[in-house]
Amino acid sequence: MIEAGDGILDGQRPRGPDTWSRTLQPSGNRPAPKRAHPRCPRHLTTTSIDGQRETAATLVGLGGRHIDIGQSPDERHVVLADPEGNEFCLIEPGNDFLAGCGRLGAINCDGTCTTGYFWSGALGWPLVWDQDDETALRAPDGAGPHITWSGPPLIPKIGRTDSISTSLRPATSISEA
Repeated sequence: MIEAGDGILDGQRPRGPDTWSRTLQPSGNRPAPKRAHPRCPRHLTTTSIDGQRETAATLVGLGGRHIDIGQSPDERHVVLADPEGNEFCLIEPGNDFLAGCGRLGAINCDGTCTTGYFWSGALGWPLVWDQDDETALRAPDGAGPHITWSGPPLIPKIGRTDSISTSLRPATSISEA
């Protein structure tokens, strides 16, 4: 039970007809401090080098910024952070792994391949990658982004002040599963 003063409920919103999601933020109505490693970075796809440059410029104009996470100068992806410091990548055109995923190519989660196997079974979605302690899954119809787990090193779980929640609702038909 959440008592007054425990924190604030942020982002209470419907996730479907029968499912709601709630995220508990720390008290004081301020965001939790950022970690050194992103918890759930996104990978956006691009279709051309010019499109990648234009997208980066647009996102910087919206309040994003270029950041250095140790990438080498010859890397083909662009690393940015949104206005709150959440890292994401603009993936180079022609990336075969994310081909056909749409604009949001992947959501990369912290966890081992065991976590990927769990979510594959929980969602009934097939693994599309299972190699070198990394797993990825995607909806059975091949639509939408990959959800990936990159394996070790993992972010320490003790003392974390951030939160991410996943909401599931039962499928109402076999085709929805």
